[in-house]
Amino acid sequence: MKKVLYVLALIGCLGFIVYTLHEHGVPKDRTALAELGSSMGIPALFFSFLVGFPFFTRKKGDEEEIIKYTLDRCSEFYNKISPTYDERNTKYLIDSHLIVTEKISELLSSRGELGVLDLGGGTGRTIATHFYHQKNVKWTYVDASSQMKAQFELNARNSKFNSVCKLSDINDFLRRDENKYDVVILSFVLTSMTQELDYEKLANKINDGGLIIIADIEPEYTAKKPDYEVSVDGTKYSMTMKPVNALELVERFQKVDRHLKYCKSVKKQDQKRYSYVLTFK
Repeated sequence: MKKVLYVLALIGCLGFIVYTLHEHGVPKDRTALAELGSSMGIPALFFSFLVGFPFFTRKKGDEEEIIKYTLDRCSEFYNKISPTYDERNTKYLIDSHLIVTEKISELLSSRGELGVLDLGGGTGRTIATHFYHQKNVKWTYVDASSQMKAQFELNARNSKFNSVCKLSDINDFLRRDENKYDVVILSFVLTSMTQELDYEKLANKINDGGLIIIADIEPEYTAKKPDYEVSVDGTKYSMTMKPVNALELVERFQKVDRHLKYCKSVKKQDQKRYSYVLTFK
């Protein structure tokens, strides 16, 4: 809204200048120039006020309004940040997603066709986009955020793969859905889930020889930087994430007869672990 006011004020000010020059002509001496400057003083002052007001009223250290969300409102949080969600993707986050796509591609190569269940799929620009051209892939997308789902559908509108999009809580979907899949993905999802994942239902979603792929932030990193913060149009939205331990995931999946097949840690330049990627068979 402020940007609109700035533009309108600038247009008004320029319009007034054009009108004044049209009525009085170009000033030929100092007296005429002074009269012209005086006549333009009011609109110029008005424009300066509109432009400067936010800076005069803004408190030091409070450049952005901060709105905090708890995990039970995570779908609202992701609705708010969906327009700029992919803009802050770091190299390490992208590296993690590339490992996920690599594992999907390996299974696709061996099977020839693939049914993928993408739980908490976000915008689709980091994983699903790698398979848009694959006619032999059926992509079932699930997310609790309506705006994330809208972004996914927009991004995939010209894709060749067969996609089905569902707006749903992950556990609710697992309990209702009767299909089985070759791959189930949870990529950077568990740290923002309110309820614990239904491991038994998830384990039963896999076809013989299929994979469960989980990628997420290392718990040490989450403990150090628990707040996920994203700025959209001058407002900062924040949500505190929960740490998810990879070893605990291994133990939970063992209890439902799914066993670790692959484990990879993504490290930053300082060799501190940023994220992990696990696959279960």
